[in-house]
Amino acid sequence: MRLILNTCVIAICCLVGSSWAQSETDPGSQLNYSPVIQLFSFDGGRTLNQAATDPLLLFAILDNPNARYIQRENARNQKRQEQYEASEDYKKLPEKMAKFELAVVKELYPVLEIPKIKLGNDKARPDALINFQVKNQEGENVDLNISALPANEDETGSTELHAENSLYYQFGVSQEDLKALVDGTYQIVAVLDSKEQTDMWQGSALSKPIVVTLSREHPEADWAGSNQQAILHSNYLMASHQYLDAELHARSWIERHPDSIDGWAQLGDALAAQNKNEEARTSWETALAKFRLKYGDNPVELPMEIIDRIDELEADQN
Repeated sequence: MRLILNTCVIAICCLVGSSWAQSETDPGSQLNYSPVIQLFSFDGGRTLNQAATDPLLLFAILDNPNARYIQRENARNQKRQEQYEASEDYKKLPEKMAKFELAVVKELYPVLEIPKIKLGNDKARPDALINFQVKNQEGENVDLNISALPANEDETGSTELHAENSLYYQFGVSQEDLKALVDGTYQIVAVLDSKEQTDMWQGSALSKPIVVTLSREHPEADWAGSNQQAILHSNYLMASHQYLDAELHARSWIERHPDSIDGWAQLGDALAAQNKNEEARTSWETALAKFRLKYGDNPVELPMEIIDRIDELEADQN
C-alpha cells in the first residue's frame, strides 16, 4: 500500500513538474533557445565617460545561458536518480514495479540534451552578425562607425555556443569618428541579427545599452596621461593590429613612467606581435621585475599572463 501511495505522489509531482517545465519562469525549459548578447566598455562597465581624443573600445559577448542552466539541472537530476536507485526502498521493489517507479523518477528528474546554438557559416563569422544602434539624448538615431577589430579574425567561421564556451569580440570607434559627434550622452545597443542567414540559428537578440557621455576632453581631471588611458590606447592599437604604433605608444609611456608594470607588459605584447621575440622577452621580464619590486617577493597574485607568455616564447624557441 505504501508503495502504491508513493507512486501516486510521484506521478502527481511528475504532472506538476511537467507543467512547470514548460513555464516561462524556467529559463532552461524553453524550446526556442536563443543566444544572449552582452555589451561592455573596455573597463567592463556599462556607463562610460569618453573623451573624443580617445578611441572607443567595446566588448561584445555571445553566450548560451540556457545550456549552462540545463547542465546544472542535469547534474542535480542525475544525482537524484542515482540516489533513488541506491535506496533500500527501491531495492526491495519487485522488478516490474521497480522499473515503473524508476521511469517515473526519471521523468520527474530528467536528464535533458544540452542545447547548442550554431552561429556563423562559411560566409559570415559570428561577429559579422552584430550591428549597433546608437541614439543621442533626444532619442534620435545617430550614425556612428563601430567596426569589428581585426583581432576577431582569429575566430573560425562557424561556432557552436554550448555550456562550456562564450564568444568574445572587440569593436572600436576611432578618435576621428568620435570627434564628428557633438558632446552629449549616447546609448549604444548591440544587435545580433541572423534572421536572413542560413545553416545557423536564426533570430535576433539585443544587449542592454551602454551609456556613453562624450566630451571634447575627458571630464576626469587626472585622466589625461593616466595609466588607464595608456592601457586603453594600447589595447585599441593591438586589437586593430597596429603593432608598430602600439610599440611606439608603449615606449613613449615607459619613457615618462619607467616603473610602469603595464607599460613594459604592453611593450612586450607589441614586440611579440612583430616577431621581435628577444626584445619582447626582455620587456616581459622587466615587467615581472617591476612587479616584484613593487609588491615584494611573495605577492598575492603574480601576473600569470606575463609568465605564460614568456613560457610560450621559450617553448617556441625550443
